Amino acid sequence: MKGKSLLKALTGAYFLTLILLAVVAFLLFRFDLGEKTVGACITAVYILSCFFGGYLVGRRVRQRKFFWGAAAGISYFLLLTAVSCIIERGIAINFLQMMFSLLFCTVGGMLGGMLA
Repeated sequence: MKGKSLLKALTGAYFLTLILLAVVAFLLFRFDLGEKTVGACITAVYILSCFFGGYLVGRRVRQRKFFWGAAAGISYFLLLTAVSCIIERGIAINFLQMMFSLLFCTVGGMLGGMLA
């Protein structure tokens, strides 16, 4: 039951990621945004998507919602990293950036779970 809820939450989070990244791509095309701005937008997309995934899993599980929200954020990060490693044929970012991404995803998911 909880694993199924986590998978559904991840599906929702990645669907939201798809939509938000399309919006960022449109903004990049339309307004010729700088590299730092695009990086900040992508980080915001990760945080919002993990928050949404944590919220979804927290609404379904109803016990230890913060834990399951954090699990959603960590799962989101792990899947994102795995796909990135497959596409890039290795790790494309440095260790510190990876740890910040993991922290943002975990905290975003945990907050979503707690507020569910």
